[in-house]
Amino acid sequence: MGGCNPLTRKITIGLVALVAVVIVAGIAFFFLAGRSSSAGIEDAVADLQAENLTARPAEPGLPAQGVYELSVTGSETISRGPVKVNRKLPGTAPMIVRHITNGYETEFRYSSVHIEWVRYGLAEDGASATWGQSEISAGVTTTRPRDWTPPPLRIPLEPQVGDTWEGDYESGDLGVRIESRVDREDTVDVAGEPVDVVVIDSTQKVTGEYNGSRREQFFYAPEYGLLVRYVIESDLKGPVNFSYEVDQTVTSLEPAV
Repeated sequence: MGGCNPLTRKITIGLVALVAVVIVAGIAFFFLAGRSSSAGIEDAVADLQAENLTARPAEPGLPAQGVYELSVTGSETISRGPVKVNRKLPGTAPMIVRHITNGYETEFRYSSVHIEWVRYGLAEDGASATWGQSEISAGVTTTRPRDWTPPPLRIPLEPQVGDTWEGDYESGDLGVRIESRVDREDTVDVAGEPVDVVVIDSTQKVTGEYNGSRREQFFYAPEYGLLVRYVIESDLKGPVNFSYEVDQTVTSLEPAV
């Protein structure tokens, strides 16, 4: 009487042990998911060299093929239900520019766990996005490739201050309303030298599986066909909520490869 049933004691000990394991696993998840290491410039160079791509002849609006180093400030937040991961982005990142048929592709390796791709088609009016993909890891890797229909104009070939354009597009199964404006002329410091740019301000309203908004500022140097600075503020809610802010600037106008 008044004693503890041995079976009850075993079950209680077992439950305590299970809770301990769950807590340890949770701590490990947050520790691993919250880590974000730099994506190496050398690895990006080696990867691009292994692809053995032939660079296209120079033309207006086409950036030189190769790997550019970016100076980056930014952070990202990933959440699902009560679980949330906050991460700062590494201070440097590689940007790979690949020449493709009728255009080029950019690959931003913000970290070992966050990569963004965009493909652009070049035409008389400028560079229009044809395809994009995001790859995000936080314990589990999520990859989202999306075709743009119709391809939205992102960077006019000859942008003039005051120019505006807008439209409704589909990015995969998402609906996207884009409004863009050539806001001003400016300069960006690259390796101590001022580079002339035009600043394009673009906002997106996203609906569908994901809902939210995105603002982009393209600091575009027409002389080089290159985004020398790029600022993004993105906040999307969906099966997994994801928001990030990034301000990136090339450290040289010449690619490593």
